[in-house]
Amino acid sequence: MTEDLNDYERIPSRRRDGAPSDNPSDTATDDLLSLPSELLLEPHILAFVGSRNFRREVRPLFVSKKWYPHARSILLSHLRYDTEHMPYIYLSMKQSATLSSVQQLTKHIDLTLHAAGLSTGPDNRRIPVNTKTLEHLALFLKDFTALRTLITIRSGYCRSMMPSHVVSSFASLSQLTSLELDLIHMRIEEQTKHHLCQCISQSMPKLKSLRCRLPCMCEKLLASQPGKLKELIIRINGNRWDEEGVPIPEDWEDQGDVADEGAHSEDDDTSARDTVWE
Repeated sequence: MTEDLNDYERIPSRRRDGAPSDNPSDTATDDLLSLPSELLLEPHILAFVGSRNFRREVRPLFVSKKWYPHARSILLSHLRYDTEHMPYIYLSMKQSATLSSVQQLTKHIDLTLHAAGLSTGPDNRRIPVNTKTLEHLALFLKDFTALRTLITIRSGYCRSMMPSHVVSSFASLSQLTSLELDLIHMRIEEQTKHHLCQCISQSMPKLKSLRCRLPCMCEKLLASQPGKLKELIIRINGNRWDEEGVPIPEDWEDQGDVADEGAHSEDDDTSARDTVWE
């Protein structure tokens, strides 16, 4: 793809008879393409367009070979991943030699957590996440030198559990200045020495912004000095709890007792995903 862009040369707009076009829109396009590259840099035109628009429609990346490197940097600055497809995305980037560019250009990541099971029925209260994938992902993100913001959010209404040391792996990323954790639907299993509140507290001095939505909390969450912290928002579950101590979201009843028709075991898929990181 990059080779094609390097070989691309803009052809002046012409009529069918070969003469230069008098169409005002063609002239406007030519004028737009002739803009200095500096105007396309942040915080100008392409930055205003934003990575979200490029994710929806990538064709503007190919308007001009002058635009491409600047538009690509905007596209890669804010990425959205999910744990279900992340191993395959990693493998694809590694094979296409784009991994180093992503590591150098990505500033913001939205990470969606998926439980290992697909059923959303209320009887499935303790569905584990793919811990090994998350551990590899945390190691993978350590090489994102430009990363400043990490937003981790739980997907869906399936109540699941996750070891606390996995949360610690993400919260301890040294390059972060902004961290948002939405774990309200999770049950945190503290089977190791990593206590959730203590892990978050230890990351607080290096952060400028910390937002947490947690199933529960204790005084250790605020044990550290604020350091550079300018924004702190902590929200805990104020709803009902079931007999296992799992928070029941307000919108749980709206989901009913209907399980996902595509529910199945992912044991086979899990082993395949884990080999990608090796």
